[in-house]
Amino acid sequence: MQNNTRKIMVMFLMLVFMLGSVTTAFAARPFANVPAKHWAYDALSKLAAGGIVDGYNDKGDKTITRYEMAIIVGKAMEKIEQADKDQKVLIEKLAAEFSDELKSLGVSVVNTTAPGQGTTRFGKLSQLPVNPVEKFTYTGRSYLFFASTKIGNTPATTDDKIKTDLKYQFKVNDKWSLVGESVWGRKMNTSAAVTTYNDEWTQMYVAGKVGKATIEGGVFKYPSPLNIVMAGVITGTQVSYGNEVKDVNVTVLSGRVSANPDTATYKSPRISSILVAGTINKTILARAAYVRVQPNVNQATTSNDYQAYLVNHGNKDINYYTVRFDTQLGDWNLMNAFSTSDAQGKTSKSGFMSKYIYKYADINVPGSSEAYIMFRRAPYLASYITLNDWIANTQGFRIGANYIIDKNVRLGAWFSKANDIDTHIKKVKICTQLDVYY
Repeated sequence: MQNNTRKIMVMFLMLVFMLGSVTTAFAARPFANVPAKHWAYDALSKLAAGGIVDGYNDKGDKTITRYEMAIIVGKAMEKIEQADKDQKVLIEKLAAEFSDELKSLGVSVVNTTAPGQGTTRFGKLSQLPVNPVEKFTYTGRSYLFFASTKIGNTPATTDDKIKTDLKYQFKVNDKWSLVGESVWGRKMNTSAAVTTYNDEWTQMYVAGKVGKATIEGGVFKYPSPLNIVMAGVITGTQVSYGNEVKDVNVTVLSGRVSANPDTATYKSPRISSILVAGTINKTILARAAYVRVQPNVNQATTSNDYQAYLVNHGNKDINYYTVRFDTQLGDWNLMNAFSTSDAQGKTSKSGFMSKYIYKYADINVPGSSEAYIMFRRAPYLASYITLNDWIANTQGFRIGANYIIDKNVRLGAWFSKANDIDTHIKKVKICTQLDVYY
């Protein structure tokens, strides 16, 4: 009998606990959706139009949770002193509707007068938490790439692949963010994954403001002017100051090269650089950069003139100098860049790249298009890491076009022909690419 009594008491207590939990869950449902036709959406739209609520867009039939709605209402409550009489009535009505959710966020509401009189007191709104989802933003691009390359008299080779490039940012506060980029890819003419693209973290760094300077630290891309000297990834620190459009921007960086076309040959070389950019006569955007690389090449490898130079000179630091000029002439956008180094060898140490674009293919405007032609001369001693869609130590041209077949969908094709600077062997490449942006 005693055992049965204990069992009944245990079952009773469990039932009470379960009922209490269920009752609590039904009494406070912060993650329940606010119905699509709820008056709160219209109220927030009016407050947004009046500048009381920032960043709120009418979501149409898309609903949000009561918790998310309470956060937006809390932000409106912060600006009640700036509101007119009608706006104050809306804010107080919203605060009453979502009072339970506001309380769970630590916000108290005390109404001491008639609605709209402006004496409603709220809790510590500065401590109102922000939904972490609101801090996270991303952009991305996925594409199909088809290429055929022929070098000299050898049979043409194909390089067909699908690739996704995702860039994302988590806003820590008003000044600092965590920025990242991941790339996934697979060859379509083989069953093997593309090892250089598969699950690759290409960037991960912290960016923030200190006074008027912008600081980036971590793994990030280094864009020398038109990528003519270097198109690689750096592990280090970068500091920028100024605005290249309004006045002058100066960027200084120091670190090590993280991405290199031949990691068996180059052992994490050191790099330092200073880049200055500014506008000349409001029509020409000019950039100039100095790049210093400590190559640290493997002494046993001398597969080209560049590596031979490094070995013969004991891995002596190489200094690169590059300039770039951009301008607009009617429907033409003209870009020209030049580079040189203090290295000496059989090949030239000077190179250039010019790109002329006719019109502009706006990714947001279906039917828009552009055509372009490029000329490039890139000897080994004039650049450190070239773009992967150009073959090193060549000079030649590329001609291509892009067409926006639908919003955020671009179709492009190009043809390039170049000769090896040393051997004069002809290299031809034909590519087609379909890009989807999101």
